[in-house]
Amino acid sequence: MNAWAGVVARCDYTYAASCDDDLDIVQGDLIRCLEPVNSEWVRGSVDNRRGIFPKNFVSLTGRDAARVSFDYTGNEKEDANVRAGTRCIITKYLNRDWANVYVEKGKHGMIPLNHLSNIVIKPLEPTDPIHAVFNRIPKDIPDKHVSSKFEMVSNAPIKNDIESTDNCNSNESISSNSLNNSLNSSTSSSDRSASLNNEALLHNEKNAKKRINIITELLDTERKYCNDLDICLKVFFPPPTGHLASKFDHSSLFGNLRPLYNFSKRLNAELQSTAQKSVHNQLFGSCFLKFADELLESYSPFCKDCGDITESIAKYNEDPDVKKYFTSKIEEMKQLGSNEFSVISLLSKPGQRVMKYPLLVKELSSTTPSDHPDHQDLVLAHIRLMEIITSFNELKRTKELMEKYRTQDSSFTNKLSKISFHTLRKKSNRWSQSISRTVFTSSQIKDEEFETLHSQLKIQHKMVKQLITRCLSTITLMSEYLESFRYLVDTMKQIQDPAVPTSTVRTLINAVKVLSSLTQDFSIEMESKMISPLNILLPMFDGPFKLIAKREHKLLDFERLTAKYEKSSNATHEQKEEYSVAKGNYVALNSQLKQELPRFLRVSQSVLHDLLIVYGRVRHRLHSAFSQDISRSIRFKDDIKQRWRPQYVAVCEVRFS
Repeated sequence: MNAWAGVVARCDYTYAASCDDDLDIVQGDLIRCLEPVNSEWVRGSVDNRRGIFPKNFVSLTGRDAARVSFDYTGNEKEDANVRAGTRCIITKYLNRDWANVYVEKGKHGMIPLNHLSNIVIKPLEPTDPIHAVFNRIPKDIPDKHVSSKFEMVSNAPIKNDIESTDNCNSNESISSNSLNNSLNSSTSSSDRSASLNNEALLHNEKNAKKRINIITELLDTERKYCNDLDICLKVFFPPPTGHLASKFDHSSLFGNLRPLYNFSKRLNAELQSTAQKSVHNQLFGSCFLKFADELLESYSPFCKDCGDITESIAKYNEDPDVKKYFTSKIEEMKQLGSNEFSVISLLSKPGQRVMKYPLLVKELSSTTPSDHPDHQDLVLAHIRLMEIITSFNELKRTKELMEKYRTQDSSFTNKLSKISFHTLRKKSNRWSQSISRTVFTSSQIKDEEFETLHSQLKIQHKMVKQLITRCLSTITLMSEYLESFRYLVDTMKQIQDPAVPTSTVRTLINAVKVLSSLTQDFSIEMESKMISPLNILLPMFDGPFKLIAKREHKLLDFERLTAKYEKSSNATHEQKEEYSVAKGNYVALNSQLKQELPRFLRVSQSVLHDLLIVYGRVRHRLHSAFSQDISRSIRFKDDIKQRWRPQYVAVCEVRFS
């Protein structure tokens, strides 16, 4: 592990960070390795960015230094002109006989390998310019033919350092002696052509070896990845019980791993079976094409929520009990053969693995002969896998965009603080596009599916508001009934009509008490079973409506730039980029709303259905109690009704008819 401390590595495969502690690296990057994290991860830095990255995505690099044994004056423009004893750095091996070299004072060019002495591997220091490496090259290199060392040295070109020599002085003239003529005759154009003719054969041999190495890496890493997932499921399942179950959401962290393991298990079995066949029948491209749709289906939920998982783990680790649980489970995994060192690294592994599939397939296609039966399928598999990776990135980007707008502070103070020339111009453009849309309806971009969902959302929102209003009005009406009835009884007490028996007044007084009790029970039941749930449901519509408003804004931007882009025959790069961003924002919001609105509408409709049933039952019980308990108390005999004063009879008729 110490070999990875303080050295420089070259990125062989692009690695996209899946969590905050990861380091984004691109193929060809030179990475300064700071310290090893474990057997599979290294902490390093690129361009003042620090983080961890997997070892198998990079390779250690160095400088191949040598000394020129004989003076050489080239006949071609790209040849180097060097004298014997000059120290140089090999920047690229062209074939078994030729190499590009960098010499002191900024000169570089081609030179025959038989003109160079023994090679010395010198480590690269990224903070030093290339000429500073010469200070570490021994001046007394023993004479030994270089070509014997050809297979031992790296043949990767050092692109960055070659480009850095462009500003160096290359006009220095070097004298030559009589030995040059004899050496030049041995390296004539005919000899060079003969050596280059063998390059194709060497290239095929190297590709065959490289293909075997790539297949071996694919099989080994997939088997190890599948084994780690299996160990994880055995260790973390079943979920914890007791007080730990309430401290973290186990299903959100590990719930998506089961489908990933099932997919990896089937893919691993298929890859191992394919590798057992003859070289001509090893159809790895067909294998990946076969599993592409299943890969998309299995990994989509995980890749969509991977950012939330990282944040959740960081939050859960603040609890000592949860942190202790995670640590004990990781130790248990190590005892079973896993090399994971934390839950974050464990749950980051699926994201890293799925990103590596297209890289391995691309390398495999580049080393597979064009006449191999699997070559075309490998090319198609790489294209398909890149489409899947793009869809994963779009899922993650869409979710982040939705969360940004969903949690955005919409208060007046916040809006006022964001006012700037840019926001005013943006709003002005949207107003202009809105007016243009009204005048020229053909410029509108419509989505019938979204419009239908939006209409259903507005209907349900209106139903919730109307139901709340109806419940409140029913409670108010019951209170008015009670007050009217009390007023009637009080009036009858004041009249003192001897024709009205005392028992009748007493019965009405009891009826008031019954009605008061019914009204109170009805109000409590409506509040708890109807109004409270509806008041909880109503604000839930704010999120979708806020996102729909943002979608409308992005649609106006997209329509405006579409019209502008179509009119412009020679759009600049900035205009194309602006159009692409506007289109991406609109498509992301529109597609996400079409996915989430149906689920929201189904839940809302189910809640409304249940509440309407409750409302009907409460009203039915009220009417039953009213007709049974109250009606008997307010039945008047005809003779009493005839002698009752006309105004109060009218009140009875209106209130209780």
